[in-house]
Amino acid sequence: MPDSIVALRSFPRRWRAAFALLDAEEDDVLRRRPSPGVWSALEYLAHTRDAVAVNAWAMNEALVKDHPSLEWPGGGDPSGPADDNPISTTPDAATGLDELTANLERVAAKAESTDPGDWHRPATLTGGRSEEVDALWFLHHCVHEGAHHLRDVQQVLQQVRAGAGR
Repeated sequence: MPDSIVALRSFPRRWRAAFALLDAEEDDVLRRRPSPGVWSALEYLAHTRDAVAVNAWAMNEALVKDHPSLEWPGGGDPSGPADDNPISTTPDAATGLDELTANLERVAAKAESTDPGDWHRPATLTGGRSEEVDALWFLHHCVHEGAHHLRDVQQVLQQVRAGAGR
């Protein structure tokens, strides 16, 4: 678990570094999809911000309630591109990065203050995904989202900039 906390606290710096490579006038690059089935960098940022928030909420539910049943999205990969546009609530990269940073810090702070024996408290996921997990699963999922989608952002920015002849 200490490794998870270190990872969570490293993400804001790493995410900001990925976005810092762009000039302020390159907002169109952040919003451009490299292909129809792949999100833009800003869409991945918004998705990650929201996924960390949902997993943080679920982690807290598992830690404070007796075996909660939590409605969970689809049985497939909820982190993949979709037709809907998650950037509608993220007007710019700076705002999205600040919101992601706040969500990551809340998860790290909660993890630090959690008794080690509480990490195995169960929760049942229902809805599109039916399985029993524990509070630690949600913590690990926050780390997974931060790492996986940071790589997505780096690849998308590289593809979009290469396609624009930069």
